[in-house]
Amino acid sequence: MTALNGPAAPQRPIWAEPQRPRHVGTAVAAAFGIAVAAIALAAVLVYLVGALGAGGVTIAAIAALVPFAIVLAVIRWIDRWEPEPRVALLFAVLWGAGVAVAIALLFDLGVEIAVAATAGTRPDAALQAYARERQARVRRVQDWAERNGHVFHLPRPLRRAAFAVARAGAADLDWLYGYRPPPA
Repeated sequence: MTALNGPAAPQRPIWAEPQRPRHVGTAVAAAFGIAVAAIALAAVLVYLVGALGAGGVTIAAIAALVPFAIVLAVIRWIDRWEPEPRVALLFAVLWGAGVAVAIALLFDLGVEIAVAATAGTRPDAALQAYARERQARVRRVQDWAERNGHVFHLPRPLRRAAFAVARAGAADLDWLYGYRPPPA
């Protein structure tokens, strides 16, 4: 009877081995998907800069980096157990930042056109009305931000008091999209 010997080399778990694309088509599809998502992101940025201005987009981008950093930290933490290829992570970020936002903007435009079409408005008139309404909303948001921007730089107790007043409904809340609280 012979003794069973252990493996010749220490075994590594399968998830520790780098995964390579099995076909050239996979690499081409990945490159195409990343290119399309990057173009969509660039188009969204151009649209937002045109609608909000470079300053507004810069402030919004800086504000968006806080939750984005948290999400990236969680993804990195989870990725320790089952790592994804970096290309897949890049595609996911570009998809969320570019393609998903572009689809949401196009869907919003489609809903506005459909609402105008059911009201019996011509498509060109509906698009012009949509553009006027969008510009008016953006202008209201920009004016409100300029008028009340100092609130965000108040010392902590005063800032909390200002936000409490806004939450209580004592502040001007119809600045954004014409929002009015429902009647009680």
